[in-house]
Amino acid sequence: MRFLCHAQTRASVRVQSCGFTLIELAMVLMILAILATVALNTVDLQIDQARFEATRKSLRTTVDAIVGDREQPQRNSFVVDCGRLPQSLTELLVKPDTLVASGFFDFDSDRDGSLDVRLRSGWAGPYVQTQAGFPSPLIDGWGNRFEFESTPNVRIYSKGRNAETEEDEIGYDADVGTTLETADLRYSATFRLRVAGNVGLEDPAPSTGEKLGLLVYGVNFDATDTDDDGRVEESTLVVPFPESSVEEQPIDFEYSITESDAISLIGNIAVRGIIWNDSNDDDTVTDGEMIVRKSVVKYFRLFGNESVREELVLY
Repeated sequence: MRFLCHAQTRASVRVQSCGFTLIELAMVLMILAILATVALNTVDLQIDQARFEATRKSLRTTVDAIVGDREQPQRNSFVVDCGRLPQSLTELLVKPDTLVASGFFDFDSDRDGSLDVRLRSGWAGPYVQTQAGFPSPLIDGWGNRFEFESTPNVRIYSKGRNAETEEDEIGYDADVGTTLETADLRYSATFRLRVAGNVGLEDPAPSTGEKLGLLVYGVNFDATDTDDDGRVEESTLVVPFPESSVEEQPIDFEYSITESDAISLIGNIAVRGIIWNDSNDDDTVTDGEMIVRKSVVKYFRLFGNESVREELVLY
């Protein structure tokens, strides 16, 4: 009996020296819970940041598809091809009935019976591509489709993490987006108009009925045509003869096309300077009217908020 009691006493001592109290276990569990919470919050923030960056990248891709990428000007864009801003994001994926399909348009600019101007325009989408295993560029980082407003400026935006638009939203719940204004498509083109010839050998002064002008070709250029269906059209801009256009005084001056002229100068452009006999005084080159002088056709490409300078020598 004495030996048995001694064994029990040693076992009891051994248990007491190796165990944890309830308070110690509670403290350990509390520390683990705090560490887990911090870790989860950090992971959540990293995930939200990644989704936010993915949203911004998709927005940039969508904007480039609409107005063009200056770093890759050879790529198609909706505005360059169609001459207007889209009325919905669907127009970037599916051709609307109001736009013509992409194709070439040819013109006889000097009215000599042969086609001498060729430009391509029309819907050439889809303008955004979806690769297997990757989300659509029209989807934000949280998996929701971008919102689209046209009034007439275009606003494209994500409603953020909470997929809602509310006042005083902060952080990743706030809306993120961009606005494309018609002012973003402004342009500037300056042409130096010069009549070839030497003083004393030729008289560049205009005869009665003769007018100086620019034949400009581009998407939706005809101000009298309100369809805006994406066709290349011709527009005649009458350029006032400078006051120096008198006998033995050569024509050599600059003329600028601005947004006040009723055309949208953006995308692929062709232009030719002419002096023609406007017999019916309608400020356009109609059949039977003689072109007295003309320049070669110049081609260039314009994005919004850009400018171009070209010299047009009329022979």
